[in-house]
Amino acid sequence: MKLLTVDGNSIINRSFYGVRPLSTKSGIPTNAVFGFLKIMDKMIKETQPDCVTVAFDLKAPTFRHEKYDLYKANRKGMPDELAVQLPIVKEILTLLGYHIIEKEGFEADDILGTFARICVQNNTECIIATGDRDSLQLVNENVTVRLATNKDTIIYDTDKIIETYGVKPENLIEVKALMGDSSDNIPGVKGIGEKTALELIAKYNNIEYIFDNVDSIELKPRVKTILSEEESRKSAFLSRELATIYCDVPIETEIEKYRVKPINTHELKDKLVELEMYSLLENYSLNSSDITPSQSTKTFEFTVKTNPDFNEVKQKLENLEFLDFIFENKENSKTKENIQLSLGHANDENNYLLYINAQDIIYMFDTNAETALKNLVLNSEKSKRTYDAKSLYLYLYNNELEINNINFDLLLAAYLLNPNANNYDVNILAAEYANNIKWTLSNVHFPPPPARESERENIYSGFVQTQQMSVNNGESPPSEAEKRERENIQSGYVQTQHMDKNKDVCFKIAAFSYLCDVLDKELTALNMADLLHEIELPLSKVLASIEHEGFLIDIEGIRAFGNELEKDIAHLADEINELAGQKCNPNSPKELGFILFDKLGLKGGKKTKTGFSTNAEVLEKLRNVHPIVNKILQYRHLSKLNSTYVTGLLKVAKADGRVYTSFKQTETRTGRISSVEPNLQNIPVRTERGANMRKFFIAPENRVLIDADYSQIELRILAAISEDEEMIFAFNNNDDIHSITASEVFGVPRMILPPELRSRAKAINFGIVYGISAFSLANDIGTTNSEAKKYIEKYFETYPGVKKYMDGIIEKAKADNYVTTMFGRRRPLADINSSNHIVRTAAERIALNTPIQGTSADIIKIAMINCHERLEKEKLDAKLILQIHDELIIECSKDDAEKAALILKEEMKNAASLKVELTVDVNTGKNWFKTK
Repeated sequence: MKLLTVDGNSIINRSFYGVRPLSTKSGIPTNAVFGFLKIMDKMIKETQPDCVTVAFDLKAPTFRHEKYDLYKANRKGMPDELAVQLPIVKEILTLLGYHIIEKEGFEADDILGTFARICVQNNTECIIATGDRDSLQLVNENVTVRLATNKDTIIYDTDKIIETYGVKPENLIEVKALMGDSSDNIPGVKGIGEKTALELIAKYNNIEYIFDNVDSIELKPRVKTILSEEESRKSAFLSRELATIYCDVPIETEIEKYRVKPINTHELKDKLVELEMYSLLENYSLNSSDITPSQSTKTFEFTVKTNPDFNEVKQKLENLEFLDFIFENKENSKTKENIQLSLGHANDENNYLLYINAQDIIYMFDTNAETALKNLVLNSEKSKRTYDAKSLYLYLYNNELEINNINFDLLLAAYLLNPNANNYDVNILAAEYANNIKWTLSNVHFPPPPARESERENIYSGFVQTQQMSVNNGESPPSEAEKRERENIQSGYVQTQHMDKNKDVCFKIAAFSYLCDVLDKELTALNMADLLHEIELPLSKVLASIEHEGFLIDIEGIRAFGNELEKDIAHLADEINELAGQKCNPNSPKELGFILFDKLGLKGGKKTKTGFSTNAEVLEKLRNVHPIVNKILQYRHLSKLNSTYVTGLLKVAKADGRVYTSFKQTETRTGRISSVEPNLQNIPVRTERGANMRKFFIAPENRVLIDADYSQIELRILAAISEDEEMIFAFNNNDDIHSITASEVFGVPRMILPPELRSRAKAINFGIVYGISAFSLANDIGTTNSEAKKYIEKYFETYPGVKKYMDGIIEKAKADNYVTTMFGRRRPLADINSSNHIVRTAAERIALNTPIQGTSADIIKIAMINCHERLEKEKLDAKLILQIHDELIIECSKDDAEKAALILKEEMKNAASLKVELTVDVNTGKNWFKTK
């Protein structure tokens, strides 16, 4: 038998401070709960215990406080954000079948010690899990300690303790008696540190011997003087008493009573859903499709039939209010082999579902996914609801197919309702929004998966190999009956896996219609229905079109550029070696740290656990201190350029010479679109060599690129939202906002304003948008904190409307726990009222920036939709091929270029009506570089 006993207070503290702040939409902090459960899950898997106990401290004083009233006197109270999570952790641990142990007058350490003693007496293996080294004194042949550190878990047995400390486990108490423990306010002997304490105990074993023989044993004069004092003796013996773990706490001593109980699946699922910890459902095998809710209020039952009449199916779907379907296209394939279609409907009167895929596994009727998609979905005039419309549109574009009347996307709706989530899987949404619903399947007879010759061959070859091994080992080969049994087991396993997978798909579509209804109502209640129907859903089609079009690149030009970069990188490496006075690896932070701060003696290095930091922030501050630093920065820049963009683009270029990015519509918290595989929104622009990469994004022969970019859109939105009269007047009068700011903040007339002051003002203008602090601004513009603070104060004097807006938006966010864009996009801010200053100020910066950046994202989306539709309506030979935040690019025939450029500019300018005019810069060229 094996017992795992956990120091609950230690682990929950480590979780709270080690996991970034997390909270539910309603504001309940959950980072400590999440961290604790992840640690517990890992420990359980690694140790496989039979019995589990988790010990916690109680608020009541212990016997140690009675002996020494200053015991733990320096401990701060538990933060409110942690205190509210403590009972939640205990509740979940109980639901998991673990035993919570608490005893007034004793600490968790004493409970761990008592379990260690009981296990020794019963010759039972005991594993102590803690983040506190106090428990190391308990280690013996039956007891090990799993010590959680900031990096890894260290497993301590007796040998490990002797190797680490040079003393036996039980002698660590004697060490602490001498050195004390500042975290627990155990005094120890004043003047004796850890090194001296370890040396003394390693040599003399215990404090009795040391103090009884202080005059005769070999001691350093200073140490002898200290230990000769009576006060030192009293303090040492008191400290030992305080540090010794008490191993006789009155608790149940029969280990068998602490066996892990069965998980309370119903209540555990409800609790994890309440805490929005959907990712943990899978950890405990709590699939939303097969766990009955603890308080089920509705049950939907679906009958799955095989091969009904096709026309009957079609008529059935036509009688429904909505045609609800989930289309899946693995890896965005252009071919039909990887597509899968599920259709269904759920309400109180009419439940129906259909599942078809392309791998010859047919349900409901004899057809395939492509045929079903065309005949049942694409040809239907019904209103349609789906999941991830962008993937569907991309497949349709790739296969020259069309669809109409998609008016709801569950994925986009879920994203709008909770942009802070990181998973919008249907099963997770069912757990979140339909926890009181049970879906059941009846008359389920999934046909077995198609026989695969390769699988049969593998099974057969496995039997032959097993037979041969048996003969070689002198054993009798398996009989024919045994062979058949093995074959049946194997095929049964395959079929079971197959059925489980397909049942999951059926449950998803079963829940789908209900979820569409629920999320649609919630969007309407939160005034975000228009955001879905007028922006996000139409945008999904535009993004699919852009993904389908791709962007032509000059492959040979990129290769030549890469060769040039490699030569320059090699030359820079030689120069770095020469300046360093030795050969070193420029890619090794450890080697560079030694060169810069040990050998060359540069000041300003930051020590890390592995040596000196050589990150960009550190090196930028040293750029002008020594020529080697600038060479290192150049080396890194060119190396990244070569590996990320040259090699990266060549790797993903298709046979037609184009690269096809994928846009993430539900990735960012502010509503911005992100680009991946490859990320075409991150092509360098700030350096000359980086900007040259844009020369290799080209238009085909007889075609051109048209690039349009909003000018200072976020500052213009700030002016409009804040209604600052000075800023509105400046923009509408086409004044240079950065020069105005510089003149007012720095007190220099605009006619003699030096360029560096305008640059500083630009940093202030854009920094204000992001809620910049004086400290950060000082770093950005190279000044002192006090100067930066004055600049910010002067800025607010110049633009009082901005100050009023910033104060007002934070006050409103604290009252509402969310902020919105001008178009109603909502971002929850659960941490806006946190008592933790760092967490709260981070949320305040988000509150300041989201309405501006989010509104900018909404505007560019509207511009994309309108531009796409107008280009199609006017039948121009022109297509949107890229969006880069505030910039759009069109590929167009030369004949239609002038008209397309005008449409692009008009639609971007008219995407929103603000108190400040939106200005757009439009340029045309044969490559992206020429358009800038």
